[in-house]
Amino acid sequence: MHPKQIIMVGTMAFAITIGFTLLKEDPEVQAASTATTQERITISSYTSTQDTPASFEQAIGTSSDEEVFDALYNGKSLADIATDHQQDAQGVIDLQVAQMTEQLSDRLASGSITPSMYYAQLAELPSIISESVYGHK
Repeated sequence: MHPKQIIMVGTMAFAITIGFTLLKEDPEVQAASTATTQERITISSYTSTQDTPASFEQAIGTSSDEEVFDALYNGKSLADIATDHQQDAQGVIDLQVAQMTEQLSDRLASGSITPSMYYAQLAELPSIISESVYGHK
């Protein structure tokens, strides 16, 4: 994995972890943590039907991580970089949502999160990632 991807995925994982920590303190979520294995298996079979680019470089339209790093360092957002390379920022968002959804599904299948936590975090992914790609705070 390239350094830029590590930073982006790490930031998203951090946001999900914070959400997980906040949800864990909710008594309703704690009560839901007794979900059965069958419920976890059923939910973990969720898959995205969107077509996503195969790689980050393909989605953003760059040929190297250095190019992305330099543009980010100079204040551009991932959406700006994609636009500069005649790519749609939605492709970057779709790729990151697909990657994070896979990580959430793995966490659900392993039992580290409950189905309600999975759906809550899954619902937040597109907006969190979109804000990150467009550079909004």
